[in-house]
Amino acid sequence: MKTQLVLLVLTLVLFTLFNQNGQAMAFSYATTLNPNRGWAANLYERAKIWFDKSLEDVEKTFNEGIKDMKEQVKGWKEDFEKATDKKATKEELETLKKEWEDRAEKQQKHLDELQAAKDRIKDSQTEKKSLMQQIEEKATANDFVKNAWNLPAGHEKKGIEIDLKTVSINSTSYSLTGTNSFLLRGLEMEPGVAKDPTTPFFIRNLISVGATSENTVSWNERVMVEGGAGQVAEGATFPQWSGKWAKKFANTKKTAVYTKITEEMLEDVDFVLSEIQDELIDGPAGMNNQLENEILSGDGTGEHHTGILTQSTAFALPSGFETLAAPNNFDLIQAMALQIELANYMPTHVILGSSAFANMNLYKDTQGRYLIPPFVSATGMLIAGLQVIKTNRFGSDTVLVCNPQLVKFRIKRNLTLRFFEQNEDDALTDRTTITASLRGVLFVKTPDLKGLVKSTFSAGKNLIKTA
Repeated sequence: MKTQLVLLVLTLVLFTLFNQNGQAMAFSYATTLNPNRGWAANLYERAKIWFDKSLEDVEKTFNEGIKDMKEQVKGWKEDFEKATDKKATKEELETLKKEWEDRAEKQQKHLDELQAAKDRIKDSQTEKKSLMQQIEEKATANDFVKNAWNLPAGHEKKGIEIDLKTVSINSTSYSLTGTNSFLLRGLEMEPGVAKDPTTPFFIRNLISVGATSENTVSWNERVMVEGGAGQVAEGATFPQWSGKWAKKFANTKKTAVYTKITEEMLEDVDFVLSEIQDELIDGPAGMNNQLENEILSGDGTGEHHTGILTQSTAFALPSGFETLAAPNNFDLIQAMALQIELANYMPTHVILGSSAFANMNLYKDTQGRYLIPPFVSATGMLIAGLQVIKTNRFGSDTVLVCNPQLVKFRIKRNLTLRFFEQNEDDALTDRTTITASLRGVLFVKTPDLKGLVKSTFSAGKNLIKTA
């Protein structure tokens, strides 16, 4: 009897301590190891709900409890109705009510315990160690509990097995893998898309650009002159002059491109629409780049424009130009400008490749001193009064001296972007077709071609070199 009293006091102390430290389950497990545990059987059965039953068992019991409560409420209503029919006294009805309230309170407590057990088991399912292993660990967490864990004499002691796991050090290298590997460290997103730039556009800023409402642009040209004015004596016949004119035509040509894109791409990638538009308009394979090349060097066949370099006048030794023993690129540009001026046009620009421009500015004498002709500005951007345009669209040997305003470009349809969802099988494949197009006509009137002179530095310098 004395021994049982001591155990009871110790148990109450342990129960209080474990509750304060969240270790009530250790106490429950310890009491099960004592063969004389009849006095703690009820407490063990409560703990068993928390630790031994599976989530499915607890949920089943919980649902059964709900069902029982519904049945009890139904029975309460029936008993109350029967008592009312029998004209029970107020005191009898109050007694019946108190009885059912006590039953409902007990049932509710039971359901609350089951609900707590459900929550506890759900939390424990993410643990690697079993419930019994966790109980054993908590039961031996400190010296006081270890002493309480010792069983009465004659009862076999239960060994404790602890599942140990080597834990990795927390570091940036110990992170998630695969598609989630970037989550531990923040990312700073730079705006835009990294890509090779398109060769800069320049020619449409120099030529004469306008609009037209017609498919064909026409103009009149004088193609022949005969005779002309002269000095005559009194009574003599006047000299005769005659001319011939012709109507010239140029038709619009269309530059176009399209692409297809899925709706998922448009929905999921924030920048993709603006990026595609940029590529279709200004990208290396886009509209403006194609049109720039057409204006400069289109061959005039089929739907191609006849470009400036294709129809410009070839350089020839100008009348009156004195040849040079060792002409350089600056000398050739001067000779080309003279050819245009002798044709009664006024050149304004010289267009050449970027590498040619760099080499020309590096001319040196035999002592390594830089040589800049007196008709060239210090920066090299003016040569004989001509504005220099350097471009990667010209090779190192190509040069054009001209008045760009003699070149006409008339736009029939300005650059237009369109979106189609019903093209081909787009509706069935959930895609969108994006098109870009421009119609325009490029032309230079025949006489004005004398204001556009082209050459290569190698061939042109040979023409002005003393034989």
